[in-house]
Amino acid sequence: MRNILRIIVSAAAITVIFYFLIKHLIVNWSQIPFAALHIEYLLLGVSIVPLVVNFLLYALSWRYVVEVLDGKIGFRQAFWILSSSQLAKYIPGGIWYTLGRAYLAKAEGYNEGIITVTVIIESIILLIIGFALVLVSIMFGGQVVKMQLKFFMPLLVILPFLYTPFLRYLVNLGLRLLKKRPLEFRFGVSSMVIYSLFFILLWLAQSTGFCLFVNSIHPLGWPTSLKLVTVYILSWIVGYIAPFAPGGLGVREGVMALGLSSLMPSSLAVGVSFLARIWITVFELVIFGAGLLIRPKKQL
Repeated sequence: MRNILRIIVSAAAITVIFYFLIKHLIVNWSQIPFAALHIEYLLLGVSIVPLVVNFLLYALSWRYVVEVLDGKIGFRQAFWILSSSQLAKYIPGGIWYTLGRAYLAKAEGYNEGIITVTVIIESIILLIIGFALVLVSIMFGGQVVKMQLKFFMPLLVILPFLYTPFLRYLVNLGLRLLKKRPLEFRFGVSSMVIYSLFFILLWLAQSTGFCLFVNSIHPLGWPTSLKLVTVYILSWIVGYIAPFAPGGLGVREGVMALGLSSLMPSSLAVGVSFLARIWITVFELVIFGAGLLIRPKKQL
């Protein structure tokens, strides 16, 4: 009976996810100014490569933090759990992404509370490293900041979160917001530094893909790369923290269009922002399919 209920719940969740995804793709498609686009398909194809690198690093980073906190997890398990649960971010409510990963990991025999902790730590580091990289790109893109400050200020942003008691406080605050019991866990400074390095590479891979994607539609040249990195990461962060926008839908596109409008006509900037969402969503669907293919056979 429990297995049947789990199948019904899983099928219902997948149906809801795909409903919102397809609805979103249809709405975005109608707002793209195709007449103004000049797509370089080879460059567009190449832009997928950094996304693949990004997701592989993502799976490795989550595998790392799970092993630090809760024992071994296989790469295939980490890959399919992430590829399946990440689509739940498009369901309104804001918590399904976390609950989905915890549910799938629990079915694999992992502690649900610890898995929730890994998601909260991930969210904290993702935002902090992203914000620090935005500061770096802004500072290196301008001429008014002294060279020493270009390295020192982003470091000041990151350092407090390397202090384990402060991190533990933030994680348990997140658990209370999710109406879960606070947990004691060990995640030292060395683990934090290694995990942060993963996310620096993750952000750089995503941003490189975005730069290639934009240039495949509207050639801007590499001198604009720092600006594009700033626009991408900032739009992603604002969309991520917007509580009313599942998956940052609408919010990310609005911030991205505003940032891109300084590099291209406003109507084209809006179109590129919608295309960027379709670009990343299609990739997520492909990764979802790949995750099902490599899912450990014993779980089928």
